[in-house]
Amino acid sequence: MVIYRGPPAPRLLFVGEAPGKEEDARGLPFVGRSGGLLDTAIAKASWPAEAVGVTNVVMCRPPRNRLPPGAVEACHPWLEQKVRLLDPPVLATLGGTALRALVPDAPRPLEAAGRWYSWEGRPLFALLHPAATLRSRRFSQRWDQDWETLRTDLPVLPLRSDEGATFRGPPGRETL
Repeated sequence: MVIYRGPPAPRLLFVGEAPGKEEDARGLPFVGRSGGLLDTAIAKASWPAEAVGVTNVVMCRPPRNRLPPGAVEACHPWLEQKVRLLDPPVLATLGGTALRALVPDAPRPLEAAGRWYSWEGRPLFALLHPAATLRSRRFSQRWDQDWETLRTDLPVLPLRSDEGATFRGPPGRETL
């Protein structure tokens, strides 16, 4: 099982689809090529590693790297429990499967990416899956645009839906 990578109390939690071959071998999410792209984007945003966590909707590598019917629904209770235990103020989904797991009525991934949603009172930002950027220059440009939106929007987000305070990162950081 590939459960989580990050600190015990992340300020921002990325949620992807399922582990791939490298993730399955190492027991950590997003450590393959897609993980490298995610880590590069996080570093470019100047967010410290102790502020960001990464997980997946499905915790086991799917056969032939294809999700079987019912896998997302079967793993959803564990995803919900994980988010509640980590208690991040902000979520970001990586790809359509993760977005639809948390926001079932969300539009298709290209339409949803770069927009804010909500999950159980937490702000949730939709991104394309980093693997998409490996296949298309257009998706790579979109990834960069959406990351700029995420990076610039984070400082003004509420910590919780019931608070009026603004999002605050670690001391000395303007963003996260």
